[in-house]
Amino acid sequence: MPYRDYLIFWGLVDYMYKNYQFPIDDALKGVFTAQQIKRLKRILRINNDIPVAALTEQQWGIIYETMVKYVPKFRWPKIKKGKLIHC
Repeated sequence: MPYRDYLIFWGLVDYMYKNYQFPIDDALKGVFTAQQIKRLKRILRINNDIPVAALTEQQWGIIYETMVKYVPKFRWPKIKKGKLIHC
């Protein structure tokens, strides 16, 4: 992932991890449409019962790339720079 997309990716992670025990469907509402979620789950090869916390690194990458490619920017979750911990 390009460095310039760092905040975009962390906005998505922050949004989905607010309810990390929720199924993927619930965590993605508000960003993806129902049809997009259905297709995304098919690509990820997951069912409805998988919680956000169980996603692999590769699955996070697919979700991010799908969001950037198909979701309008106004629906992308945002994160405040102050919320990130810099080491």
